[in-house]
Amino acid sequence: MQHPGRPGGTVVFLNCAPALAPALTRVEQAGGTVVLPKTQIPVQNAGFMALVVDSEGNQVGLHSPG
Repeated sequence: MQHPGRPGGTVVFLNCAPALAPALTRVEQAGGTVVLPKTQIPVQNAGFMALVVDSEGNQVGLHSPG
């Protein structure tokens, strides 16, 4: 996936099933930043995604079905 905030870079998505909220809370507690909050993927039954930047500056995608 190419994201406007990181053109040309690869984003690795981690499975956060069953829900993103607990993972997103831990990101900020650990010194990271949520750059794209929970967003529904515009494909039927594809679930939700979020983008975060960890404390070392790495961008990581998070995915969950709900």
